[in-house]
Amino acid sequence: MRHFIFIAIILSLTGCSNHTSTIQHYLLSSPNDIQSVDLTQSKTLRLTRLTIPEYLKQNGLPLMLESNQIQLSKTHLWAESFDTSLTKYMQHAFSSEYVLATEGGFNDDQYSLSIDILHLVATSKGDVIISANYQINNGSRLLSRQAYSKSYSLSEDGYAHTINVYRRAINDMVNHIKTKLTAIEK
Repeated sequence: MRHFIFIAIILSLTGCSNHTSTIQHYLLSSPNDIQSVDLTQSKTLRLTRLTIPEYLKQNGLPLMLESNQIQLSKTHLWAESFDTSLTKYMQHAFSSEYVLATEGGFNDDQYSLSIDILHLVATSKGDVIISANYQINNGSRLLSRQAYSKSYSLSEDGYAHTINVYRRAINDMVNHIKTKLTAIEK
């Protein structure tokens, strides 16, 4: 009998200590972002390269603790690979003026875009930082090479709000690129 009570106590204590966290999955690009666009009326912008930092290639959402330390969440994860989701979201962000093409043939008269995302991360200080370098070409001719960097304050806690600020940061970067393209086209 004592043996049975001892086992029951051990099992109940073990059950208390095994706290399981709920895993949350997030999309940068959502089905609500998809819009109908008349592709014949839009200009094509060829995305020839999109690179992201290694920490964004991981499943866990990143948090910058110090200037040189990134923590990846084990319970807040990307629902799909970040580079895939980023490409989809950028296609949506460009869609008002350009078809952002990632596949198919390339015409020399089309503009091409290369983007290197250097940082896109929330910090423990309550900010989201985006920094990138991008290059616009026409055929083999370099038209513009730019650095882009901006910081955003997080007004709420939580990863869901952070993802919304990521979207805003990407939209602002895309608008910066579209402004540069408009200036080039004049």
